[in-house]
Amino acid sequence: MSSSIIALLKKDQLTGENYATWKLKLNMILVIVDLRFVLMDECPPFPTKYASQSVRDAYDRWTKANDKARLHILASMSDILSKKHEIMKRKEGKGKGPTIATEGKGKAKVAIKGKCFHCNVDEH
Repeated sequence: MSSSIIALLKKDQLTGENYATWKLKLNMILVIVDLRFVLMDECPPFPTKYASQSVRDAYDRWTKANDKARLHILASMSDILSKKHEIMKRKEGKGKGPTIATEGKGKAKVAIKGKCFHCNVDEH
C-alpha cells in the first residue's frame, strides 16, 4: 500500500458510529486501487487440474485481490474492531463449527470451517 492510501485509510477509521461515511470512503479507495471487484464479483471456481491458463489466472487474480482488499478494510478499522475481526478469523480456522456472516436484507450465508464464502473451496 502506498503511503497516501495508508493515510486515507487511517483517517476517519470505522468506529461503528461512522459506518456510512467509512463505507463510502472505503469504496472509493478500493476503486482507486482496482480492488472493488472482489466485493462485486464472486470468486471464480477453483481451477481443476486440466483448467486453462486463463482460468488459473482469473482465480489467482481474484484471490490475491481479495487478500489485498481485506488488508485495506482491516487497516481502515479502529484497532478495537480490527482486533475483534482477527479473533473471529482465528476462531473460524479452529473448527468450532459453522461461521455465519449476515449480508443485507437479513439474508445469511454459512460456511463450514475453512471454506470460502464465495466459491466454497477449502482454504485458498
